[in-house]
Amino acid sequence: MAVIPDHQAPIFKEAAANLNKMLKSELEEDARLVQKGLMLYRQGTVHHLKYMVKSIWATVQDVTPVRVYINVLDPEESSCTCPAGSFCRHRLAAFFQAYSDVASVSDWVEAWRKPAKEQMNAEKWGLQRAKDLVKKDTRAGHDYDSWAASFRESFEEIVKGQGEPRLMLCPDCSVPIFAVLRFLLRWRLFGRTFI
Repeated sequence: MAVIPDHQAPIFKEAAANLNKMLKSELEEDARLVQKGLMLYRQGTVHHLKYMVKSIWATVQDVTPVRVYINVLDPEESSCTCPAGSFCRHRLAAFFQAYSDVASVSDWVEAWRKPAKEQMNAEKWGLQRAKDLVKKDTRAGHDYDSWAASFRESFEEIVKGQGEPRLMLCPDCSVPIFAVLRFLLRWRLFGRTFI
């Protein structure tokens, strides 16, 4: 297996950044494509990998072997002998194999997935981007009072979305429940004696 020369490493890192922009982790089709390319790479199906000046040539053994050419400067201008018309899993597998000589493929995949994870968490928590809130807000006032009212309204929506807040107090007294739990834990840990 060929090794990328040190002077070409920055070019491959830039290509990885370009792929990160080209493939959107929020799109299910792109997520499946990356998953399939990663699977082919991890199964060791990339063979005869050759580095030319700013390009990669390889054979990927899928159901049938395919030849892959990747233009490192512009990954969209790559080709594969498979019937797929756009960037395919074979090109990704070959790219991952080459990229593994420069940096961690797992780190690239994690960085690529990060926006989708953040978006899913934000949706789950009811968070929105500021520009989306501004688009949604049709109120005319742009002063402190209207901002404070909007903030209170948004906060109440978030709290209601998470369920009613519950005060954790002992039912018969005003001692917070964590103090009662600490007392019970010490009592049990130290042979049922009071500390």
